[in-house]
Amino acid sequence: MTELNFELSQTESITHKMKVIVPVATDIYNKPTMAEVNAVAASDMIFDAENLTTGTKFIESRWAEYQDTGNIMSIAQATDKSGYSGMISDCLGEPGVGVCRELVETPIVGGFDLPCATINLLADKYTIVTVITSVIPMITELAENLSTSANLTSVRQVGIPVNQLNNIPKLEKALIQQGYEAVTTEGALAMLMGCTGMLGVRENVETNLNARLEQDYPGKYPRIPVIDPAQNAVTLLQAMVRMGITQSRVTYETPPGLPPVRAML
Repeated sequence: MTELNFELSQTESITHKMKVIVPVATDIYNKPTMAEVNAVAASDMIFDAENLTTGTKFIESRWAEYQDTGNIMSIAQATDKSGYSGMISDCLGEPGVGVCRELVETPIVGGFDLPCATINLLADKYTIVTVITSVIPMITELAENLSTSANLTSVRQVGIPVNQLNNIPKLEKALIQQGYEAVTTEGALAMLMGCTGMLGVRENVETNLNARLEQDYPGKYPRIPVIDPAQNAVTLLQAMVRMGITQSRVTYETPPGLPPVRAML
């Protein structure tokens, strides 16, 4: 009997470099942000974080977004030249995302549009719970621009500035309380955490919010999902990279007077 030997061909694995732009001028958020990102990173997606060198320390206003956008653009353009497959401007306000899409070929996302689209798949009424009152109109505007404001019951706030979000017990307690009130008084059926700096709390918040609702209203609210915006956006960015899709060059046309994007690289 003749022995047949079959050599199995193996497809060479592709590793994608992915950039997390931390859109503030401090590195204190890099390590906890990377822990959050790596929790949902696929094995073939290698993420690294880069913060701004100049600009604001946190974003709680349109002024801060404006101050930081130029530096976000610079990092995005450098990333586009360096063989990265995808990038995220890691802030719920999506600072610089629209203008960067006009300047780069690499897909770039922010922390609002993808999580907001996701939560609208999960529930027909939802609430967003952010940091402080100055951010509320900014988020409301984003929801209106995305045509999802009809499903938004409220934008609430925990009363904790970005630079104090590392007080995890206080943050979790406030998120649970605001979520509870949104569900029981406004009819919200899901909650989006309204800052990408709310790190490492989603599971505890969802578990304890649902436990409290079941205790007070047995059987009325079987499941209220809570979405972490950073993890959601990163997960869907990876899907975009796998599908090989990026921003439309019609919607995000290269500005007049500039060469085509790849010619600038």
